Amino acid sequence: MEKNKKIAKMMYAYISEKYNQIIIAPYYINSDGIYYGQEECFCFDKGIENEEFGKEIIKALNNFECKDKNLVNATLAGWPAFKYSKLKTEKLFKEDYKQISISSVNEYNLVLRIECPINKSDFNVSSVISFQAKKYEIGKTVKDIYEMSLKINNFDKPIDGKQFIEALLYEEDISILVFGLKKIKDPKMLFMFASEYNWDDGFSIPFEILKNSCCDMSTALLLFELGGGYEYLCIDGGIGEISNSSNEQANFIMEAYNRIAKNDFTTGQTEYKPEAAKSKVQVYKLKKVNPKIPEIFIGGIKLL
Repeated sequence: MEKNKKIAKMMYAYISEKYNQIIIAPYYINSDGIYYGQEECFCFDKGIENEEFGKEIIKALNNFECKDKNLVNATLAGWPAFKYSKLKTEKLFKEDYKQISISSVNEYNLVLRIECPINKSDFNVSSVISFQAKKYEIGKTVKDIYEMSLKINNFDKPIDGKQFIEALLYEEDISILVFGLKKIKDPKMLFMFASEYNWDDGFSIPFEILKNSCCDMSTALLLFELGGGYEYLCIDGGIGEISNSSNEQANFIMEAYNRIAKNDFTTGQTEYKPEAAKSKVQVYKLKKVNPKIPEIFIGGIKLL
């Protein structure tokens, strides 16, 4: 590695809920461009104040440097953070400590990327923050990433379907909610969530539901109706009038309408009869304004 070449700094923080501990692990980089842990780590109570935590993170990053070392025979047994945990095996260390990487996004060391992997998935919880941000904000951001990863990991634990849906409905963090929705593989569970969704929270989640591979025709029709689709169909101009709008609701309704009309969803596990098409008067009005409306918007889905 060239002398005086700028290098992206990095370090790791290991946090254990079980042992109520944080291990800060500063790193080096050798001449081959390989990062490796410094021998000295620093241990703190998990309840460390955000300000102090941020200071220790920046201190560890500022201690980063290029230091040559032959790593050919390096083993996990020599892993500094593992040794500081005082656990008997590397397996226990990986199970009981969450690894959070804190690194500069490039060699200019102006912005930090904070990442924490999610168990048994390719998904990472991540955030970025200025290297020059307040120490309190840096410490808080790392802790927030850690707490978010714990929440998401809970979705991998065996749980009753109804409890899972309830947990999702009360989740306020949209990134966790989106991750949880992706875990749903049962059309009936997705329909259950859609039927209880609070539309005051906007249309981003309904869009995610439509993208879910197990979203069936009944769920799509339900979302179309609850999202105000039939109200739009009944105004002068019908579906043509909707296509001329550009707000989020109109965009969602058009997305749902077009995919339903193209028979883009499977059927077979759930049934749904739109409330807005249950009376003859309602059906008459829908067909009058929308002469070419597909029958599925009137008859819905009925299981045999």
